[in-house]
Amino acid sequence: MATRLLFTLLGFLSLGRVGVAMFINPPPTESQIGNPIYELGQEIKIRWNTNADFTDLMMWQTDTGKRYNLQSNSKSKEYTWIASYQCIDPAGGDSFSLWLFETGQLGSLFSSHTLNITDPTSTTQSATQSTRTTQPQTKTTSKATETTDEPT
Repeated sequence: MATRLLFTLLGFLSLGRVGVAMFINPPPTESQIGNPIYELGQEIKIRWNTNADFTDLMMWQTDTGKRYNLQSNSKSKEYTWIASYQCIDPAGGDSFSLWLFETGQLGSLFSSHTLNITDPTSTTQSATQSTRTTQPQTKTTSKATETTDEPT
């Protein structure tokens, strides 16, 4: 039985019917690294190996399952991505992964390692940190009222 299964699998491989894919960047899903972290607006060259003729590249939000199609029906084995949430609400989580599909097929060929997208302009201040806000001062003259940032 095992021999028959092995020969069947080898037969499919020799016909080129079984698609093989692996992400190079970001790393493949079973990679033993921490999640890559990309900043919004950062340019990332996504690369993969596959023997599929045409592929679709999708981005999935880990916590919600929401997805966005980055590239469809492409012969390329790379994609330059400007890191963004791709219209997916970041409130659902900043953890994503990339999935490669053979065009026209429902099952994915492979997925990337989980990656995180961060917003470098988003800052959080500690509760113990105090801030001082100065209100603009108003200076009145006989001609006009002028608002300045300087105290009078």
